Amino acid sequence: MKVDQVVRYEATLLSEMRSSGKDILDSIRNDRQIKPETEAKLTELLTAFNKRFAA
Repeated sequence: MKVDQVVRYEATLLSEMRSSGKDILDSIRNDRQIKPETEAKLTELLTAFNKRFAA
């Protein structure tokens, strides 16, 4: 990823997390840790997001 794309990546990822990953964020906030099931959901979301962003 080029340096000039980092700001767009960050903004887009935050938007994605706030919309599609709200349950993940809530779980981390409430549990104050990343449990294995939350980690699995987060990994899935990030993998899909990265594929879309790179396209």
